[in-house]
Amino acid sequence: MRPKDAFNELISKAELIDRPLVAPIIGFHTAWLYNQDPLQVATNGLLMAKLQQQALNFYGYDIVSHYLDLTTLPESLGAKVKWSGYIPSIETPLKNTNEVLNKLETADVRSLIESSKRLKASIEAIKYLQTSVGQTYPIAAFVHGPLTLIGDLLSPEFALRLIRKEPSTIKELLEKSVPLLKALSEVYIEQGADIIVIAEPTASLISAKDFQTLLFEHLNDEILGAKKRSNVILHICGRANHLLDLMSLTDADILSVDKFIDLPTAIKKYSNKIFMGNIGTTEIYTWDPLKVRNYTKELVNRAGKERLIVSTGCDIPVYTPPDNIKAMVNAVKGEA
Repeated sequence: MRPKDAFNELISKAELIDRPLVAPIIGFHTAWLYNQDPLQVATNGLLMAKLQQQALNFYGYDIVSHYLDLTTLPESLGAKVKWSGYIPSIETPLKNTNEVLNKLETADVRSLIESSKRLKASIEAIKYLQTSVGQTYPIAAFVHGPLTLIGDLLSPEFALRLIRKEPSTIKELLEKSVPLLKALSEVYIEQGADIIVIAEPTASLISAKDFQTLLFEHLNDEILGAKKRSNVILHICGRANHLLDLMSLTDADILSVDKFIDLPTAIKKYSNKIFMGNIGTTEIYTWDPLKVRNYTKELVNRAGKERLIVSTGCDIPVYTPPDNIKAMVNAVKGEA
């Protein structure tokens, strides 16, 4: 069965598939793996797609994507990005909430794409992947969640202070971010994304009460916008145990979680959701292949085949040994 068919059956729950799907989150690792300059890859959608396709063939997993790079959209909105090795990070965020509000209110996604080489490349990579392997594999695109976008534009610390001291301000910022994020999801879907992954890692740093009263409405609005034409994964890495009840109430098809969640227990408790995870990024980077394989096999044995996509808790570290990724994938597929 083609991975795309298996994914569609998993979503529809029409029948049990032979094994869980396996989809490590792989981004800048492929630039290192194939000895490419990361900045060049980040500004060349065809090159990014080719590297991702090479890794797909090399490792044999089931879902392919562009790079998970949450600095691209903030940079297009005016944040300054620096590069350290293979990884970009935000060096200088925007100045204040008024500047962010103005950027969000006036931003036009098509104009941002035309003016940002990296954003344009990210979108072009989805198009190339859909053309080259989209008949066989589901194609996933990453989009910010509202809180994570605000945190990246102002700094996470600034956003968290607003939650405590100015909840009305953070709520306005969250509300203003959603139209832009929905519009960006639409572009990815138009170019061939079968899955929109809404990355909201900053949410793991807030309380369940704040998640419910400040974030939930706007996050689910974004989810519903993408779900009209694609499947949706809500990705919250980190210690998100306290948010699982609320995550399960969103309209996301799949919940992507980190190593801190007991996945077999979550699968049993939240029967309305498919779960994705939860092999830690530190573990897949530092363990030897045998330990990765045994851990993955134990996870599958405990969780079962239903409603499970075996993945890493977040983007794998750039220098992760290839044998460790192979061990994870092969353990799920039952290969040596």
